[in-house]
Amino acid sequence: MAKQGMHNPRPIKWQWPDIPGLEDFKGLRLHPARWDMTADLSGKRVAVIGAGSSALQIDPTIQPIVSKLVNFIRSPTWVTAEYGQAFARAGRDTKITEAEINSFKSDKEAFLEHRRKLLDASTKTFDLYFKDTDMQRQAFRANRELMRQRLKGNEEICNKLIPDFEVGCRRVSPGHGYLEALIESNVTAVFDGIKLINETGILDNSNVQHDVDVILCATGFDVSHRPAFPVFGRGSENLRDFWNQGPIHYLPVASPRVSELFQWVQMLSYGRGR
Repeated sequence: MAKQGMHNPRPIKWQWPDIPGLEDFKGLRLHPARWDMTADLSGKRVAVIGAGSSALQIDPTIQPIVSKLVNFIRSPTWVTAEYGQAFARAGRDTKITEAEINSFKSDKEAFLEHRRKLLDASTKTFDLYFKDTDMQRQAFRANRELMRQRLKGNEEICNKLIPDFEVGCRRVSPGHGYLEALIESNVTAVFDGIKLINETGILDNSNVQHDVDVILCATGFDVSHRPAFPVFGRGSENLRDFWNQGPIHYLPVASPRVSELFQWVQMLSYGRGR
């Protein structure tokens, strides 16, 4: 019996993206999983490849200190408000006052009700993930409008970054400061894709050359469900090979060809987006 993580008790796996010419670049290459703590990006020209959760945190952090930031974005993505934002009157700077703390201490029922509201905000949203529900339509309209507001109506970025597919088809990403960073004067968003990397920077698919000092590959991690160690089934088939393209399972407790292996919270584990 395995619980959740034949893939979890190991270091996070990462790799450089498969982009022609990556090894030819003469400047500094960085990956969020192996960050060089001695790297100083102040005044540098930096390319960020990706628009996932890593890039959404990196861009607003480095934008104020770099001379130029070029963000290569492959596809539209929902950049949403932060979770629980409705309960944070001052956003990230919200502080629970002494009076509120004392109130929670003295009124257990009020404290429990407050906790229930926080929980309900994240757990009572199942209709969001069903097509043509009122909640899905509201989420689509609200998030689309919010992104436009945060992008100050920049039509080029709005048209290419804001999805036309429903919220939840891809995992949504709360991005504190990301959209605001994209419209700063020292930032360029490139949606044309990458043709190749050369000694001085990146050539996009429109044959525009972007010379940079640093290439930051925010291209994700290996979150596959392949076990970290060999698991052999019938015919000595290794589960690592059998699951090479993703887990094949039944409900998702059992896997074919490995009849004596049963799993709980593994192939469809929390937050996997499957």
